Amino acid sequence: MKLTYNFQKFSAKDYLKEYYPKFEKLDRDYLDFMHGFYKRLNLKSARMLEIGGGPTIDQLISASGKVKKIIFSEYLPDNLREVRGFVKNTPNGFNWDKHFAYVAKLENKGQDTEELKQRVRNKIKKIISCDLNKKIPVKVSGRFDVVSVNFCPESITDQEAKYLDYLRKIFDYIKSGGWLVMCLLRQSTAYDVKGFYFPAFPVSRPYITNVLRTNGFINLKIKEVVFRGKHNKGMFRLFAQKKK
Repeated sequence: MKLTYNFQKFSAKDYLKEYYPKFEKLDRDYLDFMHGFYKRLNLKSARMLEIGGGPTIDQLISASGKVKKIIFSEYLPDNLREVRGFVKNTPNGFNWDKHFAYVAKLENKGQDTEELKQRVRNKIKKIISCDLNKKIPVKVSGRFDVVSVNFCPESITDQEAKYLDYLRKIFDYIKSGGWLVMCLLRQSTAYDVKGFYFPAFPVSRPYITNVLRTNGFINLKIKEVVFRGKHNKGMFRLFAQKKK
């Protein structure tokens, strides 16, 4: 296996085909987790920042029912195009209908998939560039009630110093008393997209727990999902609150 550090070789459509081939238990469990997290929040006029959102929007479905404004940020132009395509409802985009239908059942408010899609589209106010290697990764004003990060910092480096630097930059976008919601690879060394192997930093449960507590997070809840991937051993889903 030869790693590539050239992320321009990352294809949004190939990634979606590889990791979202069909709607299955792993997807349902993920949406259950997101629904449960946002259901517990009592937010008014909340702002949310998605950092390194990739080409996906399933992480935003439940969020859109609780927050007033979503800013979506991502590094790769191909991923940004995919998300802009969803917002503009352009043809030939990825089909998220089963994800929306499942969340509609969870919310049990009588919405259909089109209503939920429009809710997400209405809440995404900006789609902008993000680069965690820069001093200021995302050019936005103020801090946020919710910062959402999914399979990003541990999926763009295999160096611990860089990984920790990325996390510190992410944490700085969260206001005091605000929330971090994150999904990340578990003990991964790489991941592949159509024959290209990209680097990953191996994260264990004790490791990420210590990092979060050291950086002032409380009310931490971690769900560990264990499976045998090609180069990883599952994933973590977590949320934590930044101390006031």
